[in-house]
Amino acid sequence: MLQHLEREHDRVEWLVQALDDARREVETQKALTAKAVEEGSRLKEASRPNQAGESGAAELQAFLQEERERSARLEQDLAAARRDVETQTALATNSGEEVSSLKQARESVAAELQKTLQQERERSARLERDLAAARRDVETQTALATKSGEEVAALKQAGNGVATELEKTLQQERERSARLEQDLAATRRDAETQAALAANVNEDLSRRSRAAEASAEDLRQSMQKERERADTLAQDLSLTRSAIYAYQAQTAPVAKASEDAFLPKVAGESGAAELQNSLQHERDRIGELEKTLAAARRDIDAQTALAANASDEVARLTQVAKAGAVEQRRSMQKEHERAEALAQDLSMARSTIYAYEAQAAKASAEAAQLKQAEANNTASLAQSQRERQRADQLARDLAKASRDLDAQTERASKATEETARIKQAGERDSAELRNLLLRERERAEGLERDLASAHRDNGALAAKIPSVASPPATTGKAVREELSAPARPIQNRPVQDKPVQDKPVRDKPVQDQDIAARSQAGAQVIPKEVNPNEGVQAAKLVARASVLLEQGNIGAARIVLERAAEMGSARASFVLAETYDPLILPNFGTYGTQGDPTRAQNLYARAEAGGIKEAKARFEALRR
Repeated sequence: MLQHLEREHDRVEWLVQALDDARREVETQKALTAKAVEEGSRLKEASRPNQAGESGAAELQAFLQEERERSARLEQDLAAARRDVETQTALATNSGEEVSSLKQARESVAAELQKTLQQERERSARLERDLAAARRDVETQTALATKSGEEVAALKQAGNGVATELEKTLQQERERSARLEQDLAATRRDAETQAALAANVNEDLSRRSRAAEASAEDLRQSMQKERERADTLAQDLSLTRSAIYAYQAQTAPVAKASEDAFLPKVAGESGAAELQNSLQHERDRIGELEKTLAAARRDIDAQTALAANASDEVARLTQVAKAGAVEQRRSMQKEHERAEALAQDLSMARSTIYAYEAQAAKASAEAAQLKQAEANNTASLAQSQRERQRADQLARDLAKASRDLDAQTERASKATEETARIKQAGERDSAELRNLLLRERERAEGLERDLASAHRDNGALAAKIPSVASPPATTGKAVREELSAPARPIQNRPVQDKPVQDKPVRDKPVQDQDIAARSQAGAQVIPKEVNPNEGVQAAKLVARASVLLEQGNIGAARIVLERAAEMGSARASFVLAETYDPLILPNFGTYGTQGDPTRAQNLYARAEAGGIKEAKARFEALRR
């Protein structure tokens, strides 16, 4: 936007210069018109009848010839002035249109500037809010980062201590678990050994119990046999005693009768001896039986005692076996309970180890998280630093935007004031130009009337003096046609930056000196080719046309260049040919403007004749 304003400013500067040139041209035309009026007055006075004879007629003829030449010059100057006025009028018209569009553009630019100003104010307000929020965020982030750094340091130290303690506790638990596993293995081996021993003891007890039961059964059978034998012996003894008692009872009377009857007999003595022997034999046999019975009884008692002892031993062994089995069972139960307790302790130890390992893994993860948090805090600190730098940059940008906004506001205010002031000055200059053109038109009409009157007087004088050649009839007619052509009005043009009154008129003294020299010279002829102002004026016109071409105004540039080319400027002919060259015309950034290759070739040929070397290449390019 600022660049567009700068370009518009430069364009208005050029328009101001063009307006100054137009004013100088109008002043020049005013001076030329005044000179033409003076020359017409002198021509009137010179065309009056002279009564001095042939010498006066010769002088009058010479003076008439001089006045005709002067009239021809004036007609040429007037035609040139007409063309200049038409050129300036066309330029003023185009400039008026451009200034109207520029005015509209200025108004749109002013509205846009106001809108941009409002947007910049809103943006500045948003930036201030964002800056305040960013500063609060930076302060919050800084405080959080500081607090997080302290917490991370504390947690890092605590994590290191906890990790060390956990590792130590984990090592202790691993050692305790290893010991427990060893104790459990030893306990299991002891339990297996005790179980094997208990199994052996049970087998031994079972074997002993079976052996004791077998011995007791044998003893019972032996006792039964001995009892049966003792019973048999007792029966035998009882029968024997009964038999003895029966025999005694039978033999007692016989013995008493025998003794009484056969004492004296010798035969009786031998029977009594034999009976005595038999009795003794029976007594011995009974004694032996008694001994045997006593021995049997003793054996029975011994066997009974042994059986009782065996029973007692069996009972005792049974009780011992039962007590040993119970003790073994108790020991096995204790060992089983101890093994289960050890297994539970081992499970708890493993659970503790797993828990410690989980805590160690968690501690490692927390340590990794702490490291990551520390890295994140470092990144957060860096981010906070960047946010702080961004906030500072935003503050600087806000200050710069505020300064730019103030500068744009001041510039817009100045531009508005300058536009209003220049608009007023342009309106005043436009009114003055209209008045000047009206006066110049009136003067031109008066000059036309004076020239017509002078021509009539010259015709009358030529009729009176036959030796004087008649002036060409077409000259006055051409002058009258040119003078009778209506002048196109110059539209008012808004001007920017500097009013016209403030710019000095640089070329006016030169033109005034030239006009004064022409007035003093009187009848002296100054050819148009040697006019020193035309080269300067042509150069100015070419420069003005270059500005118009840069702006893309091809039509106005062609008018200015044609005027400069009529002044004999080869450079103007070359640039004018470029405006008609279809190969060069698109470079001016215009679309829709038609070229004319034929006219471009003619102008290139004229420029080449004037010394422009590039014109030949362009001419050849068009021919191809």
